[in-house]
Amino acid sequence: MLNLTNNKIQSLPLEIGKLQNLQYLSLDNNQLKSLPSEIRNMKNLISILIENNQLKNLPFEIGQLENLEMLWLSQNP
Repeated sequence: MLNLTNNKIQSLPLEIGKLQNLQYLSLDNNQLKSLPSEIRNMKNLISILIENNQLKNLPFEIGQLENLEMLWLSQNP
């Protein structure tokens, strides 16, 4: 699990895609406006929490996460 909650993060580095074995990612309560397309490489993600950010849309590549079961997006514009 990688918990990056409450860190005022404005963007994720492209290298986030190298975390191919990560299963749980928490990005709640930051300032994210977008997610990098490299997220598609995180094939083992089961859960992503991205509540209370500034996301207006998601990258098409998020649909390539075959193991994703939970995607929390509330409180984004």
